[in-house]
Amino acid sequence: MRTKYDIGLELVKAARDRHGLRFRAVVMDPWYGRSSSLLQNLADAGLTYVAALEGRIKVITKLPTDTFRDTPHRVEEALSAFRAEDYQQVTLQTSKGTVVRWVVEFRGHREGMKGKQRFILLCRTGGLQGLCKRPLGSWHDHLRAIRDWCRLRFDRWKAANPQRWQQLCFAHTGFMP
Repeated sequence: MRTKYDIGLELVKAARDRHGLRFRAVVMDPWYGRSSSLLQNLADAGLTYVAALEGRIKVITKLPTDTFRDTPHRVEEALSAFRAEDYQQVTLQTSKGTVVRWVVEFRGHREGMKGKQRFILLCRTGGLQGLCKRPLGSWHDHLRAIRDWCRLRFDRWKAANPQRWQQLCFAHTGFMP
C-alpha cells in the first residue's frame, strides 16, 4: 500500500532518473502542499518545487506585525500582516495573455521540514473592484470582499440545491441542517 504522496514522489523521480526528463521545478496544488514529508523528500532528492499551500497551514516566522521572533502563524494570517507597499508587482505571460500579480516573500519554518523555507504570498488584483460597493483600500478589505463573495455564492448554491445540502450535512456530521 502506497499513499498518493509516495506515488507522486516516485513518478517525479522516475521521470528524472529513468526517463531523463529535465524540468526546472515540480509544481503542485494545495492537496500535495499539505504534506510536509513529501516536500522534504523532494528537497532531499535535490528537486526544486513550488507548492500551493492552504491558508490553514502553519508556518513559524516573524511577520512585520510580530514583536517576537519565530511565532506560529497560519498562512492566511500572513496576508494581513504585510502592508500594501511590501508587495512587489510581477507580470506573468500565460496562455491567456499578460497577467499582473502582487507578491511578497518571507522565510519561515514549516513543521516536519528541515531549516527555513522560502514562502511567496500572491495576491490577485483587478477582479474584486467591480464586485464591491465599498472601496478596497487594504488587504483586509480585499479578504473581506473575497469572503463575502464566497458566502454569497455558497448561499445561492444552498438555495438552489436544498436536498443536496441536506445530504452533505447528514453525510459529514450525522445531522440535518
